[in-house]
Amino acid sequence: MPCRRLLSLLPALLLVLAPAARAAELTIGVDEGERGIHWGESHQINGTLTSDGRTPLAGQQVVLQSKPFPFKEPFQQLETTTTREDGTFSLETELSSNSKLRAVAPAVNARSKQVTAHLFPATSLSFRQLRPGVVRIRQDYRVPRSADLDGKTLFYVAPTKAKRSRINRLAITRRMSAGHFRASVTVKIPESYKGHFRYAACYRYSPGSGLGDPKISCPRSGYRF
Repeated sequence: MPCRRLLSLLPALLLVLAPAARAAELTIGVDEGERGIHWGESHQINGTLTSDGRTPLAGQQVVLQSKPFPFKEPFQQLETTTTREDGTFSLETELSSNSKLRAVAPAVNARSKQVTAHLFPATSLSFRQLRPGVVRIRQDYRVPRSADLDGKTLFYVAPTKAKRSRINRLAITRRMSAGHFRASVTVKIPESYKGHFRYAACYRYSPGSGLGDPKISCPRSGYRF
């Protein structure tokens, strides 16, 4: 009798000791490349869905959610996709400002950590000769119509073969119309350049614009071409 009672308790004991199944894990990353993503371009989002960090979950719906700058509104749905056989997924989306992103997989109750996607103004750099030895360099910006750029633009000029600029100029970035800003400087080209030069521009982050990366600054000592 005692032996029979002991055997009847074993199944319950095994259930208590059985390890609990691990929850699904969802990760995402944003590929912004070396030059960043500019207004009008798409962000590439990649991620993986697994059941234990190793076992892929295929054929699962993944929803990309966004919280745009200034990050005060709730997350909103942007795109949906389905995981591949190896549990990975990828999608593209166009953003209108810096945004907090996350992904959710509803069927397995998984949610990724937040990542920040940065969006930079679209730019066009040009110059025009005003008179011999003097040029005006201009940087034009295209941004969402609601965006306001109040940062400054740094300009750099150097001889054609130089690896670092020798002339730096700072200019105010001015609003020309909704979604269009411009900065320009007038530069006297040294005679030693013999009429040949290279130039660049860099926009300094504007906190209220919702565009750009506050961790990236413009070089003050000289631009490296």
